[in-house]
Amino acid sequence: MLDRKVPRILIIDRHPVVFEGLSLYLSSLEYMVLGGVTNTREARECIGAQAPDVVILDIDLVDGDGIDLVHGFSESRDRPDFLVFSAQPKKYYAIRSLAAGASGFVSKSDDISKVAQALAAIGDGYSYFPEGTRRHGKNILSDQQMIEALTDREIAAFKVFAQEGGRQHAQDASGVSRRSLSAVKPILYRKLGVSSVVELIDLARRNGFS
Repeated sequence: MLDRKVPRILIIDRHPVVFEGLSLYLSSLEYMVLGGVTNTREARECIGAQAPDVVILDIDLVDGDGIDLVHGFSESRDRPDFLVFSAQPKKYYAIRSLAAGASGFVSKSDDISKVAQALAAIGDGYSYFPEGTRRHGKNILSDQQMIEALTDREIAAFKVFAQEGGRQHAQDASGVSRRSLSAVKPILYRKLGVSSVVELIDLARRNGFS
């Protein structure tokens, strides 16, 4: 049996004690911690140079907003997954994180085991947010706003689901491969605030993509 790839983690937080605590905890779970930075400039450089699988970041950084950093990578094909780890009120900031394209949100007031749960979910292709985040997020962002935030590749896959629910003959007609469709589906779930193909199809048809 092939060994599973060890997930590579970059930590972005202005507080050294947070980095030290997370680093020790994640290393004990056999994650590879690439290092830690405190600001958005170094974060961009490290993400480009080290290609982490997941970036764990706070919102309040030395030189800016961590959520803005997440959003800045939303159009990048090789973007890592982002897990926001913050002491800010999760009811509002989890929604902001979701809207920016993050894969999850964990409050610093939660038990640290929630970070491991979030990483496991993200590693399996799912997102990890507090209960109710998607429901409230959809009240803040209109369907059109969420759709406009999709990349061209994501729009193409979205149209496939709208037309035939992602069945094979629709993929052949659209030029979107089965592999590509599978890769994009969890991204669509995250960005559009849905949790099933049925909800995805309903959203697409509701907005004229059928």
